[in-house]
Amino acid sequence: MIKVKEQILKELQQNIGNPISGQDLAHRYGVSRNAIWKAVNSLKSEGYPILSDRKRGYYLRESSDIVSEDSIRSDLPDDMFLADGSCRIRICLFREIDSTNLEAQRMIADGFSGAALIIGERQTQGRGHNGSGFYSPASTGLYMTLLLPLNLILTKFQLVSRAAAVAAVEAVRELTGRSLQIRKVNDLYDGSHKIGGILCEATSTDLESGKLQQVCIGIGLNLTTSIFPENTPVPYASIGGGCTRSQLAANITARLMHTDFEHPDGFLQKYKEYHLSEESNPE
Repeated sequence: MIKVKEQILKELQQNIGNPISGQDLAHRYGVSRNAIWKAVNSLKSEGYPILSDRKRGYYLRESSDIVSEDSIRSDLPDDMFLADGSCRIRICLFREIDSTNLEAQRMIADGFSGAALIIGERQTQGRGHNGSGFYSPASTGLYMTLLLPLNLILTKFQLVSRAAAVAAVEAVRELTGRSLQIRKVNDLYDGSHKIGGILCEATSTDLESGKLQQVCIGIGLNLTTSIFPENTPVPYASIGGGCTRSQLAANITARLMHTDFEHPDGFLQKYKEYHLSEESNPE
């Protein structure tokens, strides 16, 4: 069932707006039409906006924003791929996960040492600074962690958060035209409303050299979220669309993969331009 569900979802994503008949899907994957019906209903129960047309079949709305490996790959620049066509970064997608940063830490504990992009459709334990949570409802926000191998002195760890903030602000501006601001170190705002935030963690340090070996760059952005928990410490809002989550994830990823952390003057100057002091912008 799991394989059939994944194949159906991939087909629907590749043919958004164009119905595919249940009979064609059943024939293609060697299963019964009832198995296709069960798989489609299972996907619907997980939040995928699949529509049915009795005469034409199943399809996704043209406005559907579903994150897939294919859609992310299609939005990455050419230099993110090797000569054989393989991607320089592992892409890991989850329909539901506790936290993308926690998954990155589990990957490191299991011996992974490369670059990875981890995205969750929904987080059950989205994390912010100082033990705070990050509200992560299904399908309305981008919840990603970029796991990067970095040979960076521990005392320069703060550069990672600043670079991530700049990458997020510039990606949103390029794709949507919206100009976000940075508050504190890594909170992203549109005016007086918080749009998202960044949580960077170092989980592997060479104690003898005092250098970081791998960093987890967690980024959460509200794209179309319209309902937020009551009694939040600050007012929240969303970017309001204008791009897909795959486009935004790919854009941010490429910017950070291209960041020269050994020569940070360029992105630090941009950080200063986008950053607003608490004095000029009281909460």
